[in-house]
Parts: sequence; C-alpha cells; structure tokens
Amino acid sequence: MSEPRLFTRSFTLLFIAHFIHAFGFSSLFLLPLYLEHLGANDTEIGAIMAAAGVGSLAVRPLVGWALDTFGRKPTLVVGTIVLVIGLALVVFVKDTGAFAYIDRIIFGAGTCWDAGAPTPGDELPNVESGG
Repeated sequence: MSEPRLFTRSFTLLFIAHFIHAFGFSSLFLLPLYLEHLGANDTEIGAIMAAAGVGSLAVRPLVGWALDTFGRKPTLVVGTIVLVIGLALVVFVKDTGAFAYIDRIIFGAGTCWDAGAPTPGDELPNVESGG
C-alpha cells in the first residue's frame, strides 16, 4: 500500500495562496515608511493604513454569504485575486491622495476573504494515526 501524498495539487495551490496572503501583510511594515517618504504626517499615515480595516469590514457579510454559497476554495480564490490587485496597485501610489485610500480599501477587502485558514486540514491525506 502506497503512502498518501501530502503535496497534492490542491495542497500546493493552497500553500501558494496562503503565501500571497502572508506576503501582503508585509505592507503593514513597509507602506508607512513609503508614505512618510512621500511627505505624509503620522495622522495621514494612520488614516491610510486604517482604510484597510474599512475595506475588510465592508465585505465581511459578502464573504460569509460566499462561503455558504460557493464554499471555501472559490471564496479563497476570489480573496486572493482581490488581495493581489490591492498589492499590485500600491505601485501606483505616488502621493497621499484618494488613490492611496482606495488601494488600502481594496487590500483590506482582499485580506478578509482568507477562507483558507481551515482548508489545509481538508486537503491533508485522511490517514488514521497508529497506536
């Protein structure tokens, strides 16, 4: 009897999605420094960073509905796509204007779609432990 594979396609894709989500959180440390470089004061930096929370809270009801309607995997895919869009758009932040806030709202909306937190257990081989 062969051993079940741990690194299945689903598990590997889930790992990549989680990596992208974790990578996205590095902006929590780097974006304020960039905003300061652009001339933002502490209040502006705090408001821009807080915009992610607004985006996250705004879509939470939609995430719950999506989980119930479509399941974990499709919901995780959508969330990862939204998060990647938010990460990519940060390249275009050139000042502390409205676009910086919009980008953070999109980023925040993407972070709360992480329905994959319990999913790794679903993707692991179902093997009874011995002894």
